[in-house]
Amino acid sequence: MEYDIAIIGGGPAGYTAAERASENGLKTILFEKNAIGGVCLNEGCIPTKTLLYSAKILDSIKSASKYGIVAMKGLGKDYRPEEQDRP
Repeated sequence: MEYDIAIIGGGPAGYTAAERASENGLKTILFEKNAIGGVCLNEGCIPTKTLLYSAKILDSIKSASKYGIVAMKGLGKDYRPEEQDRP
């Protein structure tokens, strides 16, 4: 097969370049040995920020009683609503 452009690396720059090249009519091939999106999208920045934000919310819920808000019992201790919330 013949291509107009070959892009090595499917990180943020690589997949964006491949998308733009394709949109502009170039026959494009993208080489990536792992997951498209790179480390930031799949392992680093975004998953880490999501985990940290979730932990921050859980901490806020656990300390909500000082503001007169009562959170659900068992939250943060292997909480499984489908099992604990049944009558």
